Amino acid sequence: MPLRTVWIIGFVLLGCIPLHAQSNYAIEFDGIDDRLEIPSSERYYAAPAFTWELWFNGADLPTSPSDPRQALIKLVDNVSKEDMSLGWGCIDCANPRTELSFQVDGFGQNPAQDTPLPIGYTPDGGWINDTWYHVAAVRNFTEDSIKLYINGELVAEKELIRLPIPRPLCTTFDIGACFWDCYMHETFFKGMLADIRIWNTARTPHEIQNSMYTQFNGNEPGLVGLWTMREGSGTVIHDGTVHGHHATIMNGAAWVESNIIPPYPPAAPSNLSASAISPTKAQLSWSDNSMNETRFIAEYRLGEGQWMRLDSTFANTNTMILENLQPETKYDFRVIAVNPYYASPPSNTASATTPEFVGPSDLVATAFAHNTIRLQWKDNSPYETAQIVEKEGAAQAWEVTDTVSRDQTTQYVTGLQSSTTYTFRVRALEGRIPSPPSNEAEATTLLFLEVPENLTAAVLSCTELRLDWQDMSTQESGFEIEQRIGDEEWTLLQTANRDETTLNLDGLTPRTTYRYRIRAVGDNAASS
Repeated sequence: MPLRTVWIIGFVLLGCIPLHAQSNYAIEFDGIDDRLEIPSSERYYAAPAFTWELWFNGADLPTSPSDPRQALIKLVDNVSKEDMSLGWGCIDCANPRTELSFQVDGFGQNPAQDTPLPIGYTPDGGWINDTWYHVAAVRNFTEDSIKLYINGELVAEKELIRLPIPRPLCTTFDIGACFWDCYMHETFFKGMLADIRIWNTARTPHEIQNSMYTQFNGNEPGLVGLWTMREGSGTVIHDGTVHGHHATIMNGAAWVESNIIPPYPPAAPSNLSASAISPTKAQLSWSDNSMNETRFIAEYRLGEGQWMRLDSTFANTNTMILENLQPETKYDFRVIAVNPYYASPPSNTASATTPEFVGPSDLVATAFAHNTIRLQWKDNSPYETAQIVEKEGAAQAWEVTDTVSRDQTTQYVTGLQSSTTYTFRVRALEGRIPSPPSNEAEATTLLFLEVPENLTAAVLSCTELRLDWQDMSTQESGFEIEQRIGDEEWTLLQTANRDETTLNLDGLTPRTTYRYRIRAVGDNAASS
């Protein structure tokens, strides 16, 4: 029999735990009428929680919505339609049959005939035949939740407010098939099943992931059903718990070798190289020598310090970019391959030194209005992702007042007090790392003048228009009129004398949209 793949995804646990191969046997179902029949018990679906676990290896898993349903576990009530199922295709719902669905009914919020929608999951690229998957379905009445795990990873969950069913269901339940009325069996699974467990607890992700390959003896706390399939022959699979609910092999389901192989340590990456690509970024490249890693972890150290985890990336990759490093710093790097159970030895060490992060310079601050100061500076870095404007506050503490885009060199700081002196500086940002600050620049806001009101523009001809406004101040020395064409910046167009309220403009371009605004100005004074 060819060696079958075990598909492993999930969280990374960097600890070594004892792992053992499962029983060497599984049961193979033909998808026609093969099934296991087990005496039912309220222990399998009662409060406060339950967990169903098993390994499956499909021979013809659904790939389209029209494919036949296939069931892994099904418990059913012959009277009130309180059903619980785990399989492809659910009861009275529109979930795609390509989804592995976990459906749980019960008493509570909805009428008895209202079947709650299940949770379901389809991996990217679909299910792979001839591949072992571990599934765990968890119902927690205390948390009002149902959850579905594949290979120890939470892939689906939802809130479900229902009370547990307070009575027995059918006297038996099916593994590898389902029945609708305690008698009619259908939707048969095609493939292999192994190591079936039922718990009366809500298993945690840590418990599920750390015990997928563990050989239980049946007396573990919370374990109420255990069918390990160690017999290898015969028509009975013994329940390893004290309850003795042995499974009967129906209609010729066959014993086969399972070939579920526990994970092993990944091979270490090699040929690691590192290069700084900006003041805060470095690129790593390596050779991937492992066939069973789930992630790569990048670690760093400074000098002779401790190795620290910095970032991680997906399996089957050989390069990554590390961000938010400190400028002008030498880093040592190494890479480790990991799977949910083991970490490889580290790769060789590679070093890189990040360059200087040059900050903005030549900052100039100019009073623009009674509540606004204009800042202008020189941008010296090609690496920044943004820039921050800082204002000196109380006790010489700097606070961020604005965040502006990369390459920007002008900013109007608003919301200031009139006739007040402010000090500013600007930094470039790459990711979360700031550059050294620019020089400090100081300016004093202008005195307050009332803002002109009711500005209007009237077209006189195809090249002329007239601006009219209402003068609200008695202390201005004149007015500044600014113009904007399209998306261009505002520019000072013309000035007007104090108390004037009209201005004629000519020499304009026909069929062009112009925008105007006006403010009152005086000796160290201006309106908005």
